[in-house]
Amino acid sequence: MLKVTLASNSFNLQQRIITWAIEPASETYSLYKMDLYRGETFAQTMPSYELVVSGLDFTNLYSYTDISISGMHLHSSRGFWYKAYIYNTYTGEAAWTREITNEPVADYATRTIWREKNLGLRERYGGRRFVVLKRKTYGDSCPVCWDTYTQRRLIDFCETCYDTGISGGFYQPISVLCTMNAALKRHQMLLWGSWETGDAVIYTFHHPHIEPKDIFVDLYNRRWEVVQVRKVEKGLAIIEQDAQVRRIPKDDVVYNVEVSGYFTTSSIYTGEKV
Repeated sequence: MLKVTLASNSFNLQQRIITWAIEPASETYSLYKMDLYRGETFAQTMPSYELVVSGLDFTNLYSYTDISISGMHLHSSRGFWYKAYIYNTYTGEAAWTREITNEPVADYATRTIWREKNLGLRERYGGRRFVVLKRKTYGDSCPVCWDTYTQRRLIDFCETCYDTGISGGFYQPISVLCTMNAALKRHQMLLWGSWETGDAVIYTFHHPHIEPKDIFVDLYNRRWEVVQVRKVEKGLAIIEQDAQVRRIPKDDVVYNVEVSGYFTTSSIYTGEKV
């Protein structure tokens, strides 16, 4: 089976150039094909991805330019993740590549920090399980509440889009380890600017990328909306994300988003790309 590694790098905001490298192997490359998928968030399962192109071969191609994102880059918090499905057309053998995005390659020191933070949250700082609901920023308009003429929602408490205007509302839940501080000192609150009673700060890994309006769910099923995010970087690579979050009232429709099964140990994301 071919082992393929993807890479993404482009200075044109209206397209992404996806390249790939293949480890040397005694295989017939012409028997292999690749389907390329794109998603808006880091996820390890397919519901968060859509097919971009299928049937790419390895004999004549070494890159693919995704121009279908043209016009979609204008949203400030929108990102693009890619993964590929590699399959042998003769034997049927298949495998997935790792998820990649357009970000700097982390150096050795940064990867060491990632590992230390992972161990710290697990063993020293009492990290707790949270579920992240990444809010959709594009997709099919909600068929229930979205009006195509006025370009706005006509009803509230819509269980089809969860009041986002986009069908589904959120991507598949992602389990992560985090720590939460809900008792900040005054000088710490001032660093965030706008602060309301009941706000808290959640500290988490470099992935998945957290953006305003994303949702954190804790073990008590309390839902917290991200107000703003501060990202700690080294060499342009993110090593930590600190998010100011605000508790959502229990009568909000976002409590209807199902997260059962995502608090298990096997589903938790450890901060390392897998």
